[in-house]
Amino acid sequence: ATACVLVGGKAQGLPAPNGLYLGFIHAWPRHLTALEDPDMREVALDGPDTATRVKALWQVQLLQVAADPKAVLGCGAALSVWDALVQPSTALLGARAEPTPDPADPCKLSPTAGYRRLDNLLYRVEVHLMPGADPAFKWSHDNGSIVSAWLSANPGALANQLDLGLATLGRDAVLSIAPGQWLELFDDTNELLGQAGTLVKVLKTAGTTVTVDITAANVVPAGAPTAWAQFKANPRVRRWDGWNYVKQATGATPGAGWLELEDGVQVKFANKAARFRHGDYWLIAARTATHLAGAGVEWPLDGPGKLPVFLPPQGVPHGWGRLGLVSCTDGAWASVADCRPLFPALTELTTLSYVGGDAQVVIEGEPLALPKPLEVGVAMGAWPVAVATVRFTVGSGTLDNGAAILDVVLTPADRGVARAHWTLAPGQDHQYASAQLLVQGAPSADHWLPVHFSANLLARGDCCCSICVSPQAQAKDSTALQQAIERLVKQGGGVLCLDLGDYALDRPLLLDGGQHIGLRGKGSLTRLVATEQVLAINRCQDIRLEQLWLESTASEAAGPVAALTVSDTDGLVLSGVHVQMPAGLAGGVALNLRGTLEDLRLSACSLSAAIGLTTSDLLSTVAAPIALASLQMDDCRLVCVAIGAWVFVSGASTIRISRSRFTGCSTGGLMLGGDGKAGAVGSASQVDVEGNHFEVDGPAISFAQLPVMRITGNVMTSADALGAPGGIAGYGGEITVSDNHVAGYATGMQLALAVKLQVRGNRVSGAGIGIQVFYVADALIAGNQLSDLDQRPTSLSKTEAVALTVGITVDVATSALIHDNSLQRIGLQGLQGESIATGISASNCVRAVIARNALTDFIGHGGFSARVAGISVYNVLLADIDGNGIIRQPGDAGGSNSNWNGIVVGTATAALVPGRKTSGPGVFAGPTLAETTPSAAPLHATL
Repeated sequence: ATACVLVGGKAQGLPAPNGLYLGFIHAWPRHLTALEDPDMREVALDGPDTATRVKALWQVQLLQVAADPKAVLGCGAALSVWDALVQPSTALLGARAEPTPDPADPCKLSPTAGYRRLDNLLYRVEVHLMPGADPAFKWSHDNGSIVSAWLSANPGALANQLDLGLATLGRDAVLSIAPGQWLELFDDTNELLGQAGTLVKVLKTAGTTVTVDITAANVVPAGAPTAWAQFKANPRVRRWDGWNYVKQATGATPGAGWLELEDGVQVKFANKAARFRHGDYWLIAARTATHLAGAGVEWPLDGPGKLPVFLPPQGVPHGWGRLGLVSCTDGAWASVADCRPLFPALTELTTLSYVGGDAQVVIEGEPLALPKPLEVGVAMGAWPVAVATVRFTVGSGTLDNGAAILDVVLTPADRGVARAHWTLAPGQDHQYASAQLLVQGAPSADHWLPVHFSANLLARGDCCCSICVSPQAQAKDSTALQQAIERLVKQGGGVLCLDLGDYALDRPLLLDGGQHIGLRGKGSLTRLVATEQVLAINRCQDIRLEQLWLESTASEAAGPVAALTVSDTDGLVLSGVHVQMPAGLAGGVALNLRGTLEDLRLSACSLSAAIGLTTSDLLSTVAAPIALASLQMDDCRLVCVAIGAWVFVSGASTIRISRSRFTGCSTGGLMLGGDGKAGAVGSASQVDVEGNHFEVDGPAISFAQLPVMRITGNVMTSADALGAPGGIAGYGGEITVSDNHVAGYATGMQLALAVKLQVRGNRVSGAGIGIQVFYVADALIAGNQLSDLDQRPTSLSKTEAVALTVGITVDVATSALIHDNSLQRIGLQGLQGESIATGISASNCVRAVIARNALTDFIGHGGFSARVAGISVYNVLLADIDGNGIIRQPGDAGGSNSNWNGIVVGTATAALVPGRKTSGPGVFAGPTLAETTPSAAPLHATL
């Protein structure tokens, strides 16, 4: 047996000398033609060679890393011989053709032109490394593509000549082997071991016999094998147009060192001392006319003088990986270490995961033991392991055994969860711990990463603020907090710090007329609890609330209550503030905004109430418009029974809602609107709703009469089993809806009365109606994916007897452009009664373009009666239907009772979508538009 063993950077076979070896895998792509793999030929057509392949080739080799078989090395050890082996090529090549003025006659080339041939060629420059010789390169103006099988070799007519018998000299007179060219003699062994073949010069040809010169001067490298018998594994020859040493094509200055290949094509290597790898290649396109309006080569230019850029090789890419360490002692091999980063099946993959106990807080002066244990889970796939050992380590303090290190041995009763109790050390604010899975009694960083924990020790009573009020002071004097606030107002600003604990309020706190005031707590452990309202902020400027828990315990008897109200204030920041109302209080509001607000920002806040945020009068069921210059809400959580956020603005306003989560919300998640009065909503108004997550029972996002509305990158999932009325519903202004995911709503999107509308890149699934658009000027609906649309309860039906399944519908538009959408699995559950189903519908439009849409696995249930169309166009003046694909569900060719049509174009008096309403269900009282009876307008359709 033979193997590739690398000793001192040189390859040899077995047996190998004594030493420690690294087994590794070496992979690279190998180009295959019918010469390498005859099975690629089409035998039925008499074996033409019509294709090539690229094969992912890999080899396992051994690299000596130490002469001593007993040397101690790990899999990740730094090895200079390994680094030298895997180091990529650093060779850089530039190419050019000397520029010259354009000739007067474009059919005649100047003899001094940079590129002087009349044909377009692709030059290949390839590195040719020979043992004991300087780096060389060979080149071909046909990309090295002239290759032939080498069948025999006989002595020539004269001394130092060899007649090579080839299968063919080439395809024609141009693409063939000719005198003066060079042939590389090689076989599979050369290719698989990355070794250079032997270059010999062609003297003459006769038939399929090529006579080559084998004198020492014309055999490269000198003394290299030329006998046919020395190339046993599929011998072949490749034609090259020339070769030279790299050092002949280098120079210290930009203008020096350029070597001409032929006819004005020149190359230069950036550095002859670079690391070259055999087989590295560059491709140079030589053209009789280029974008620079002259003959030359296509090569990137850079720099003030437009000099050619020196580029790394275009191939061949190589990959390397360590497999294991083995030792060789007098021919006996032994395994030392397995270095493979194995990834087992998921059912066999042991994982260490965090379970609980992180980020706990205790107060100095009280017991320092954390209230909950540190917990990690050990599982194999989905199942907890029965036996394992986990080591807990603390940087300060002690564990159950009174020490800083504790090894916990799991038993089946632990269900895979290891626990340790941590007692903090006194006097340290921030303390840390970790858990590590052990292997044979020791941690293994190569297999499992540790799980880290942190804990905080807070000092009671520390105060570096303007005023500090403790829970004890508030308990002793129920007006302590109010007095502190009034003191800050009187002195013109400052920070009020609240300690850990509960602050009981017998009346609401009032911050009136204050400037530059901050109220700062210590997170969820600083709780302000009131029986009705907690805090009112009125006529203030630059107010900041941080790390506070505001809670109202109001009952139904108190009537509508807001835990926090803000009115007529310029500049308010809420950061890390949790506002909570009783879940069962129907009139409970977490944050109520009133009057005129200049700048309101919420960051990492949580609002839990029947209504999270609203601008409405608490005694009214209608949102009242407020003058809100700016509202920004980021990374917040709204857990609401009825409405998440209900904002109604008057005048120019900038609103941004991002990265927040809405849960519950039976009436609606996010509801936004303007008052619609003339001049009330300025052109500067803009609303961005981006990157939020909605899991709500009612509509996710609804809006009305906003000049610019952009809804991007949100995820909307209906928590209602029957499907909430709508994912996105709204009307007015310029509307952009892009890259959202809407699932489980009766109607995915309902958009109307827009001056300009764009619906791009959205995903809608599990709806009855995917995207519904009506009464718009310009509508663009492109690149959306709609799937699994079926009959759903919906308020859009004209009567209870009519059920709809519609993918995309546009009704009443000046221009509707619907292209590159994908609709899959439409109406597969079947429609009952008087039903209407369509994939894409355009009706009552001046112009409609429906192009390159794909409708697949389309309505195919055989037991329903319905009017069905893949694409329907009614009462459209100019219609262009082009490049669409409509595929009915397989196997439903004749079993359906439906009136099935691929494309319907007409001027019928009843469109497929019978009703249009602009008001969302219970959201905004927008105008209800009476259905327009289409007239028999002139129709021009192009299919």
